[in-house]
Amino acid sequence: MQIDMHYHGVYALGLLAGLNQEAAEVIATASQYVDDSVGNDTLDHHSGAKLIPEPTAHHTTDVRNLDRDHQRYIWIPFHFLPGIEGEDLTERLVCRKNSDLAKKMVSHHLGFAERPFALELMGVTAHVYADTFAHFGFSGASSRRNKVINDEIELLDVTPATQEYWNQKSSKFFRKYGKSGGWWRNIKRSIFSAGAEMMSGALGHGAVLTFPDQPYLHWKYTYEAEFADRSQQTVERENQKSFLEGCRALYGMFQRLGQNNQQYQAGSNGGGFRSS
Repeated sequence: MQIDMHYHGVYALGLLAGLNQEAAEVIATASQYVDDSVGNDTLDHHSGAKLIPEPTAHHTTDVRNLDRDHQRYIWIPFHFLPGIEGEDLTERLVCRKNSDLAKKMVSHHLGFAERPFALELMGVTAHVYADTFAHFGFSGASSRRNKVINDEIELLDVTPATQEYWNQKSSKFFRKYGKSGGWWRNIKRSIFSAGAEMMSGALGHGAVLTFPDQPYLHWKYTYEAEFADRSQQTVERENQKSFLEGCRALYGMFQRLGQNNQQYQAGSNGGGFRSS
């Protein structure tokens, strides 16, 4: 998902779920900040204290995306929460929509509703949770499981203008990054050999551009035939339905937050709660 959902959608859902405006704004800002936090410059305070930020995103062309540790610290936990299903590591890393792990994360973080950082934590949680409804079927590690048959990506039920727009965008993207969304170090090979050669293994949903993040798209694609569990498997996705499921899940999470800490509810003197 992108800013239309991570910020504006989260803000609207917070208000609809009964949170006051300030609480909804803080949550939405923290949610979007997950995508915007790409810097890691250390900040030195005159008192001698030091702030060392931890980035939660990288730009698409950032060379650090090649680093398997950055994939584990950034892409996997913040954008492609593993579904923890299957036998081998790369299969268990695949993101699943509203997975059991995602639900456990939400319940765990709601347990901090009385803490001063609760709203910021809920914002980060909202980002990670929402992305499971968009990024499912792909993982945040460079893996051949993310590879699809490029020529079989197809948009369905779109206007000619929309089709032409994505034809041009796809052509430019694949010319620049290749049909797998770039040349990446494959995580499985890297685990056993730190000096492994670069090989074709897509990171995230790069092989299908940003199609999973567009709320209006109805589309389909076919995985390549490298793994028995998804050999030549064609998947049809209606993003609107998946995003609606995500909205319902976030709405429920925000309702639970208000129940766990009533000072975040609308009409509860929300303007002053941050200083208490």
